Amino acid sequence: MKSGIALVVVLCLLVVFGIIRKAKQKKKVSVEELSFTKTSRTIKVEQMSKAEISNALNEFEKLYDNPEYIKSIVFHDKGNHVLLEFPSSVTFVDFALLVNNLVYSDKEKQHNKDIQGTYPFGEVKSALQSVDFSHQEATLYIREEDTEFDNVYFDCCGHRFKMDFSNWSVRTI
Repeated sequence: MKSGIALVVVLCLLVVFGIIRKAKQKKKVSVEELSFTKTSRTIKVEQMSKAEISNALNEFEKLYDNPEYIKSIVFHDKGNHVLLEFPSSVTFVDFALLVNNLVYSDKEKQHNKDIQGTYPFGEVKSALQSVDFSHQEATLYIREEDTEFDNVYFDCCGHRFKMDFSNWSVRTI
């Protein structure tokens, strides 16, 4: 009887150790999952009405030939600002283009200080030395004094970056 109980205890311990060992193994990530997390991306918009935001999104949709994610945007009216929630499938470049487009959507009034995006990265390896974007969150914006119309700035990993759309480059500033 005691040997039967000892055998059950040993088997239970082996199962527990097997579960712990399996949990510690690193998960393999497919290429399609790189740069994506399940977390939604958001843009906080102040000083723009829902109609102005919708018009800007419609113009963006026409300009970039109906990107699929535009139809998935969820508006959250927070009273003093609107929070635009994007699906996790939107790429960083598309998201950056949209932040830029919203800021410069009204030629008479730039919304530089009114718009800020948040983009959580998944498992991303940076081409920039010593910067690992993996599992970090970027804050995207256009500087108030900026008038170039073809870039976006973002802060991430303790660094500040400028993404230039004219030559598709990113540099630290």
